[in-house]
Amino acid sequence: MDVLDKFFKKFSYKFPKGYPDINNAQDMLMLEGILKEMEIDLGEGIAEKKIVQTLIKQNPGYFDTQSKDKRIANLKKISAEEFVEIVKKTFDTDEVIIHPPNSGPNKKPATHSSSKFNMFEFEVEGKKYLIILSGGASANLGQDFEDQFAVRLKNSIGIPLDDIEDEEIKTLLIKLNIDPLSITSVEQTGGIDTKRPINPEKGAQDRGKVISDIVINTKSKPYYLSIKNKTGDTIYNGGTFSSIEYDKINDKITFNKSSFENDVLKRNILDILDIDVNKIVQGLNNYILKTGETPSFQTSNANLNKVQNLLGSAVDYGYYYVREDKNNIKIIPIMTAEDTSKLLGKVDNVLIKYPGKGVKSTYARIPLSNSEQGLRYAEVQIRNTSGGIGKPSLKIQTK
Repeated sequence: MDVLDKFFKKFSYKFPKGYPDINNAQDMLMLEGILKEMEIDLGEGIAEKKIVQTLIKQNPGYFDTQSKDKRIANLKKISAEEFVEIVKKTFDTDEVIIHPPNSGPNKKPATHSSSKFNMFEFEVEGKKYLIILSGGASANLGQDFEDQFAVRLKNSIGIPLDDIEDEEIKTLLIKLNIDPLSITSVEQTGGIDTKRPINPEKGAQDRGKVISDIVINTKSKPYYLSIKNKTGDTIYNGGTFSSIEYDKINDKITFNKSSFENDVLKRNILDILDIDVNKIVQGLNNYILKTGETPSFQTSNANLNKVQNLLGSAVDYGYYYVREDKNNIKIIPIMTAEDTSKLLGKVDNVLIKYPGKGVKSTYARIPLSNSEQGLRYAEVQIRNTSGGIGKPSLKIQTK
């Protein structure tokens, strides 16, 4: 709500015409008195606008203004964590609090709130600001669940366990044997180290600190949590193949062999799975031309022990896996290499499907047996996650 809206909502009833008549001395006298009383509010409106303008000016191309001074448009669709880091850097501030949609000060009846986007609370020169980042990644459902879960955990700090009304949070604290009175802080760490370099040769390692989305710090030790919503089944994001590009002018896929050879980790993953990068490129061009046969799964010659280590490294250990469930949250302790092994079970074989006519993704399906959590298979997907065809991303998921 801008200053004029605020003024007319609060004070229109004081004036016979519903607004101050500049030709009426009595109206002008009353207006002068009201403006003096509103001096702080007017200053706040101007200050919020300056904060938004500073973010826009110092981060060109990322943001734009909106109709409301306390909102900023998310042009590059950055994540909540990325925005937090930008705010910290722009204003040299240490703490930025995320208020998910419909929570805390970002909830009706507060006039300045959103049922869809995150609100960010921070201080600049001793003054508190509440800015809503409109659009983009902040509306992502998985991120939204993580943001809300962090807020709910923060709300439990200092409350005796029996007095916590949030049943999911209470279940988590009981499962982890955490006394909420011993919690010193709750941190969101999911956006800090998103590029996790796995080690397929060594298998599962103690990487809880790197994997964690949320850390519960207590007086005795930290607890690392990996947070997933109902649809979250990705255990590793490997980044894009910059070597596989789409030539828009000639309408074809090109392959930069030198760039591929330099991408040691992804090249190693393809070798372990017995995936031929040349067949990926050829298959994508067949997809463009709509030629050849429709692809199907074929048995790979992959070394299953190496594949087992690859999946173990994608999961790692040293954290609690916390997943949204239809009745309550699901909590799986993955604290040792043995826990990782029990979660995955045994790799039975590897099936490969390359791109081709009607198919633009590469799949390596890895059936599993004896998984304590009932996992049926893991799947390595190589596809453009934005709907395009060039620069496909590598992800490993469990089903």
